[in-house]
Amino acid sequence: MRELIGIRRARPAADLITDLIEVADAGDRLNEDEIVCTVIVLLNAGHEATVNTLGIVMRALLTHPDQWLSIVGDEGDEVEPATAVDEMLRWDPRLQMFERWVLEDGVTIGGREFGVGDRIGMLFGAANGDPARFPDPDRLDVSRGESTHIGFGGGVPFCIGAPLARLEAGRSAVPVACRGARADTGRPARVPAVFRDRWAASA
Repeated sequence: MRELIGIRRARPAADLITDLIEVADAGDRLNEDEIVCTVIVLLNAGHEATVNTLGIVMRALLTHPDQWLSIVGDEGDEVEPATAVDEMLRWDPRLQMFERWVLEDGVTIGGREFGVGDRIGMLFGAANGDPARFPDPDRLDVSRGESTHIGFGGGVPFCIGAPLARLEAGRSAVPVACRGARADTGRPARVPAVFRDRWAASA
């Protein structure tokens, strides 16, 4: 990546790397580390997350034919793809864990105090499977109509690409999966126990 940045500094082209090199914010240009981080985030969010989302949607429908029927049911009764996508991303988040660092004093989560510099691992699957928030959380219900899961984060760091991700999955993965959802994979859906058996362990 750094080699490519060096090449684009010497020979600008009509691409994103060149745009990032040339962009200025209040007169200050992005440094090389900032450009590298930005490109990595765009790669992860724009490619890997999309691939994972499409895979999750297709697997969910292939392993839950009753939910597939809810989407392709009688006209007027079917569940909208966008609603179905949100439930599938709640049921099986495309990102299972994200780490953040505490930046200020006074942070308390679940009765535990954290100091500046402490690292916190956020388990998306655990939060989206909280029975206090989602009734019968381990059941996939594409008609649930719940879009407040944290599959796209929340608050200030909410995923800026969430609308696009919902659109991509609704317009591509859902139709493709529905065309072949009569197929039987022969294998049950696999969800790592470390991510989804946490409530029973903590009860």
